Amino acid sequence: MGIVRDVAKAGSTVIVVLHDLQVPARWADGLMVMKNGELYAAGSAAGTMTSVMIREIHGMDATVERTPSGSCIRLVRTDEFIQLDGGQLR
Repeated sequence: MGIVRDVAKAGSTVIVVLHDLQVPARWADGLMVMKNGELYAAGSAAGTMTSVMIREIHGMDATVERTPSGSCIRLVRTDEFIQLDGGQLR
C-alpha cells in the first residue's frame, strides 16, 4: 500500500476495491461503502469507518480503535469469541 500512497501523494486519484476492512481503516483517505450494489456511505475514512457501519454492512460486531487524532488504526471483532465449556475463550 506504500506504493499506492506514493501515487496518490503525486497527485493521481487512486481507486481500490477491497473487502478486507483492515486495509482501508489504516490507509484510505476516503471511503465509499457499497451495500447491495448501492452507495451506503461516503466520506473520510475516520468518519465512515464506524461500528454501526460494520454491523450494517458486514453483519459483525467490531470496535474501531483510533489514534488520538481520530484516525482508524485497527478493527477488532467483538463477536468472534465464544465461551467454551471449560470457561476458556476461543
